[in-house]
Amino acid sequence: MKQLADPVAIVGVLCHEVAHAWRDYQKLAGDDRAIEEQLTDLTTVYLGFGILSANVSYRYRSAAKEWSHHQTGYLPVESMCFLLATQAMICGIPPKKLACWLETTQRASFLRAYDAVDFEELLVQLGLPPPDDWPPVRELVVDPID
Repeated sequence: MKQLADPVAIVGVLCHEVAHAWRDYQKLAGDDRAIEEQLTDLTTVYLGFGILSANVSYRYRSAAKEWSHHQTGYLPVESMCFLLATQAMICGIPPKKLACWLETTQRASFLRAYDAVDFEELLVQLGLPPPDDWPPVRELVVDPID
């Protein structure tokens, strides 16, 4: 398995496998393998691995006179970036704050998706109430390590 020699690829594989385990634990896994693999990619975003999953979904590298590109996963990079953009929008994360963590191709796709999504329509499609009706966000408290 070539991915074991590539730290970025192995992180992507692990994100995907954690999502499989979570889907199994939650009794969400389906019988159709092709659909289940796509839903598992989607679940990586839900679980908070969206940046990692998007970045590993397509990789372009160039050095001197050589170049390579590689796609992994079951959803195309554009879909992964769209999912990440909708999650960022719902969570109120400014796009530039998240985009800086994405590879060049993913950054462009993410920003296009973010600009293209209509927030009000997204709420309707997801069956969410207006933001004023959402429960307050709990503040994350992190104790400093001495």
